[in-house]
Amino acid sequence: MIVRVGCCTGYGECLLDEPVGRTYELPKLLPGQIYNANKQCELMFGPGSQICPYMKQCKRLWCTSADGDHKGCRTQHMPLADGTDCGHGM
Repeated sequence: MIVRVGCCTGYGECLLDEPVGRTYELPKLLPGQIYNANKQCELMFGPGSQICPYMKQCKRLWCTSADGDHKGCRTQHMPLADGTDCGHGM
């Protein structure tokens, strides 16, 4: 019903436009090859965050705070980015 009202009032005319064809150049490397685990920690928890030395890294990204690992480690239960080196052969 909302779409119908939008189309009838002239607000849906943009839906009739033919999409513009674009090609996007994607990186050849996986995200984890571009951003190492420490950089992923910084992106997730802010500058100065690093990999937690106490936790296994392949299943979830565990990071220290910018204050250091003595303040503990934290996670947002997200895996490391695809292509991240997280252990021998892993």
